[in-house]
Amino acid sequence: ISANKGKIVYFPNGTYNVSNTITVQGNASDPNSELYLEGQSRTGVIIRLANSATGFNSTATPKEVFRFVANNNNNFRNRIKDM
Repeated sequence: ISANKGKIVYFPNGTYNVSNTITVQGNASDPNSELYLEGQSRTGVIIRLANSATGFNSTATPKEVFRFVANNNNNFRNRIKDM
């Protein structure tokens, strides 16, 4: 997912099967992130790990479901809401 600073990536109600890390990439020209992932409703947006997803079961090297990436590694004011 690519988003500019302060933009919202909107998820309508539904079930989203995830089989790998979802990387949210900020605008390369902006040193700040402020990236928002927002669902339509807290009970209506379900992020579900797919049964065949690999790498998520290790406690020694856990794999993230969401990863925020910004220029110069300045990751702040990111938000995940209503999922």
